[in-house]
Amino acid sequence: MSNQQNKQHAGQQLRAVSYARISLDRREGAGVERQQADTRKLADLHDLDVVAELVENNVSAWSGKKRPEYARLLDMIRAGQVDRVLVWHTDRLHRNVGELVDYLDLTRSHGVKTLAKQGNGYDPEAADGKFLATVLGAVAEQESDHKSERVRRAIRQSRERGEVQRTRYRTFGYEHDGETIVETEAQFLRDAARRVLDGDTLRRICREGQTAGVTTTTGGTMTTTALRRLLLNPRIAGLSSVAVAGHDRPREVIGVGQWEPIYSPETHEQLVAALTNPNRATNREGTAPRHLLTGIATCVCGGTVCASTAPANRQGVRHPIYRCRTKRDNFTPGPHVSRRIADLDGYVKAYVLDMLARMDLSDYLTSTTDDGGKLDRLLTERARLETVLDDLEARYLTLRTDRERAQWDRLNRATLDALDETTRAIDDAAGDTSAVAQLVGVTDIAEWWEGAELDDRRGVVAELVTVRLLPVPRGGRGFDPEYVDIRPRRAD
Repeated sequence: MSNQQNKQHAGQQLRAVSYARISLDRREGAGVERQQADTRKLADLHDLDVVAELVENNVSAWSGKKRPEYARLLDMIRAGQVDRVLVWHTDRLHRNVGELVDYLDLTRSHGVKTLAKQGNGYDPEAADGKFLATVLGAVAEQESDHKSERVRRAIRQSRERGEVQRTRYRTFGYEHDGETIVETEAQFLRDAARRVLDGDTLRRICREGQTAGVTTTTGGTMTTTALRRLLLNPRIAGLSSVAVAGHDRPREVIGVGQWEPIYSPETHEQLVAALTNPNRATNREGTAPRHLLTGIATCVCGGTVCASTAPANRQGVRHPIYRCRTKRDNFTPGPHVSRRIADLDGYVKAYVLDMLARMDLSDYLTSTTDDGGKLDRLLTERARLETVLDDLEARYLTLRTDRERAQWDRLNRATLDALDETTRAIDDAAGDTSAVAQLVGVTDIAEWWEGAELDDRRGVVAELVTVRLLPVPRGGRGFDPEYVDIRPRRAD
């Protein structure tokens, strides 16, 4: 007989936890108050002792974003503190089949049943319980996919007509309405475009802009990555576009916008050609390092590496290499090693990008910053605000009346202002102590890497990993990752 059955026979109440998730889309169902009221009635009906009421604040079950209250629910189940989970509808918990299956495995191993006010709950111990739950989860996931596809199709049609897009962030150079030009910012973009086409570097333009007080629309530093993205954005040239799959690829222009351009479409085409040219230099100033791992990777002897050129091979080709600086300067005895720059850079880049893709940026930054939890709270608030903006953006094309649009405008503006303030606070809390902090808000790490200046990429590599080159056995040919010792600086 299970512990739950023992409790029931002894007249003890089973422990229950209710879980509610807020959705800004009113068509999605009940608000949180209604959800909680219904789960309380469910608890009374089954004579359950509600030990906790968990409310997920504006986080979609299918967005993939971190859900702290859901994680807390799983922890309570693992700790044996829960006998029943109460929800208004099971789609409040999951819209992803893989996540649902993990949940069912966990609840089955701990004898926990899920009760729902609307629709069917989950009884993982029943013969067909897991099957039915998985089918329900698959249906909910399909509904989410269909909804996302409808939204994407509506957005594309709107952009083909050149309509002004009201998105979460104010575009640099324009007011929040997406049409009114901010002349000081527009002039900065015109000057930057002219200088790039004349061969100037993004780094120099940004440095001079920072001195003049130029910031992003969120109050952050105008970095080379941010400026490059702006100059590649067709919107600045009065063109409507959609994103294209693939890293560092220009957006697809699908219409002429119904707003005033800051510079001409011809200038935009010239900028795309210049900024996507692989032969464009990204670091031309002084004697600063021109390669990713100069002064970062180390030889087996402990000395750092520098860029050099290998002797000519049988075909007369001389490949750029990293070689030990101490060997070059005759400081220490060997052994010393070398590697082709292209091979080692490519390997380290892939390692770091994979590391960043798996990293919880919030956890990383808060663990490296001693501020009494302030940064953690700011990052949590930023994630919440971004989820609100996700829902607002999805709702915009469904608005029908002027009153609805006015309400949407007020909420969107208030949320954007709050996001601006929170992002500035994050920059103040972490921006000066971590090179990785510049990735806050970046949705495509690989795209950021391709557009980032060399110094920014070097800073991230130096902060995250150590790279040590090991001797290759005699007779070894080609690049072998086995003889590169790359390790995270911080244990997971």
